[in-house]
Amino acid sequence: MCAVERARQKVREIVASGAIPLIQGGDHSTPIAGILGIADCTDKRIGIIGFDSHFDLLGVDGQATSRWYYSAASEYVRALETPNVEPQNIALIGMRGIHNPQEWAAFARDLGIRYFTMREVDEKGIDWILDEALERVGDGTEHLYVTLDIDVVDCTACPGQRFPDTPGLTPREIIRSLRKIGAARVIGGFDVSELSPQYDPQGATQLLAARCFLEVLGGLAAQFKGRHIDRWYR
Repeated sequence: MCAVERARQKVREIVASGAIPLIQGGDHSTPIAGILGIADCTDKRIGIIGFDSHFDLLGVDGQATSRWYYSAASEYVRALETPNVEPQNIALIGMRGIHNPQEWAAFARDLGIRYFTMREVDEKGIDWILDEALERVGDGTEHLYVTLDIDVVDCTACPGQRFPDTPGLTPREIIRSLRKIGAARVIGGFDVSELSPQYDPQGATQLLAARCFLEVLGGLAAQFKGRHIDRWYR
């Protein structure tokens, strides 16, 4: 059994216990385990907000080999293979850089995945982007999964990443985003991926990652305040 399948099994156990999985990656195959593990436990639709600088649509054209089935660039394709995820319920925030094959943007448009480039973030502001994303992923979905690839953050603020690039989102925009999402919806699953401590000598990236988990926990506490939650996923 590969690492992704073992992690998927663990997520199933977490969800079956009535808890919400919060996951620290690993590369960006991490949300494969998170999303598929949740999908194994519910027949309800799942919306996805991905903070990422890359489309990660490897194999959407059916050309990926089995070697790359669980690639860090295929998580959204794997999610779309479940009956729980529809392309119109995926929103990707922070697209930028020369590492994105041009055809992936075309695939995203053709499928109906909504993506927001850094140019859109600059021109319209992160609050407008989040309003659009939340409306999109919330249409007909019961659950929300949020995945944060740390390379969406500008590398000058967070050097501990595998694919450093600039300009990216600021730590302040990330924290504001998680607060806004957590106030609007129950985050039913969350991960931070692609954190590379060996490139983070001052610990700035690790500090942001830890703060992200605190923000998600704070949002969940506010959502569930005064409510008895027997089991979240049904």
